[in-house]
Amino acid sequence: MDLLFVPKSRKVRFHVQCILHDLTNLPYVSGLYFARWKLRSGGSAAGATQRATVKDHIVNWDSAFTLEANMVIGKDGVLLPCELLLHIKQVVNGGRSTEDVGMVTVNLAEFAGDRSTTRRYLLQEAGVNSIVKLTIDMQLTKGEPSYKVPEPSKRDISLEGIRGILADEREEEKPTHDVSRAVANSPHDRLTRVHSIFGPAADDPNVDFVDQIFAHAKEKSQSS
Repeated sequence: MDLLFVPKSRKVRFHVQCILHDLTNLPYVSGLYFARWKLRSGGSAAGATQRATVKDHIVNWDSAFTLEANMVIGKDGVLLPCELLLHIKQVVNGGRSTEDVGMVTVNLAEFAGDRSTTRRYLLQEAGVNSIVKLTIDMQLTKGEPSYKVPEPSKRDISLEGIRGILADEREEEKPTHDVSRAVANSPHDRLTRVHSIFGPAADDPNVDFVDQIFAHAKEKSQSS
């Protein structure tokens, strides 16, 4: 969207502080990994984490970076998407080249309503069910806070994100005569991937299970 044609009243800017914590559930026991990040919309910031090795199927970066993100308030009052791309890379051939492991698209607009929010995202375009943990803190620096925040993406597998996936799955089960609905990357497909990691606990609406499962997985990997 060309911001030149957007009214000033619908433009806002945020100072964004990010911490890319780790990559978990990696099925490998060795290797050197890093992440490249860049804003696809709302700015031109870009960078990369340090390189880190796998330990107990986890790559720890705890890499902090900041950026300025320009966003637009839609006509319905909801912030339009402002995407941060994270590309996970593995160093190969003795450090002479890299291979793509997967990527994550994070809509920063979803974080505009809170301070210091931590979420987990399942890797996209990946052959592994690995998970990226990210903390984002956003502060409004320009414009008026007269906006609404969009719902969490279905790529988000934090508690609220999984609840959204399950809600979509139940909606999918309702009878429909629309045979043109796309099945690629459907809620059912995403739910299957979530179940492969979290198990049946993902269905319980009364259990805040995300951190418990990650803690259990870490203990299990360290004891093996």
